Amino acid sequence: MLGHTRALAAGVLLSLLAAAPAPAAERATMLMDFLWQSSQGGFTLAADRGYYEAEGYEVAIDRGAGSGDTIAKLASGTYDVGFADVNLLVKFNAENPANKVKAFFMTYDASLASIVSLARSGIKTPKDLEGRSIAAPEYDNIRLIFPAFARLAGFDASKVQWLSVQGSLRDTMVAQGRADASASFSTTAFLALTALGVPPGDIVTLRYVDHGVDLYGSALMASERTIAERPKLLAAVARAATRGVKEALARPADAVASIRKRDPLLKEEIELERFRMVAQQSMATPSVRRLGLGATEPDRLARSIAVIAEAFKIATPPKPDDIYTGAFLPPLEARRID
Repeated sequence: MLGHTRALAAGVLLSLLAAAPAPAAERATMLMDFLWQSSQGGFTLAADRGYYEAEGYEVAIDRGAGSGDTIAKLASGTYDVGFADVNLLVKFNAENPANKVKAFFMTYDASLASIVSLARSGIKTPKDLEGRSIAAPEYDNIRLIFPAFARLAGFDASKVQWLSVQGSLRDTMVAQGRADASASFSTTAFLALTALGVPPGDIVTLRYVDHGVDLYGSALMASERTIAERPKLLAAVARAATRGVKEALARPADAVASIRKRDPLLKEEIELERFRMVAQQSMATPSVRRLGLGATEPDRLARSIAVIAEAFKIATPPKPDDIYTGAFLPPLEARRID
């Protein structure tokens, strides 16, 4: 009789546990670097497929207004996690030592910063830029880093004429022949120029990373306060992002479909080409295949910081540990790509 009573009680308890609602997911916010683009698709794909929820988090992802704005909003506590250009952290953290922002998942292993021109300009090498005009916003990061590019590539930066224009006009100026080149991301310029009717074979791209400026690109990041207060969130985001990015790399069309849910006006063929270009140039590099997604190399990061410090005239630059932490990465086996 006693055994029957215990069994009955156990059955009732199990029924109550089964009927109890699942714990509510903890909320978190994520801000992208710019308007919706397919290269962000790994993060949104993770949301669409429930990978953040599986980790116990409900993550709201918003489009951004530029890497600088994203970093500022992380520092202010407006967002928990952001995706932005890691190079901007060098200047930001040097100026805000008590309110630093730190990367924890390096997504773009190589910067897309480039000087882009057309074949008719005759620009084939960096030295050919001497005596030419380059269009870019005055305070554009790629323009500010240009002197370091010139020094490492072996030409005189003072012999270049800068045309200060809005970011949306720089590639139009090149297409119209009003500027010899633009300072832009390689993928952005390529897609803008082809959309303006320039044949792909006529586009000449001088990537900084191909001429001695070995910079990382964009990464997931968070403020030091968030790192201290919500480490489980960052580890969960890193695991979910790893799954999403791997699946996006395996099936770029899925990344495009995920982004177009957020902005249906985006053209599928353009976004598919954008993703493939970013993946080839920055996400699936030999370094990533060796180290896995999200990782950095301390020596290389230190060199990258030195280049940025020179460009921005930072006397006491942050150390690599002030810019990036690998503490939240999943095991290497989970981060390997095919």
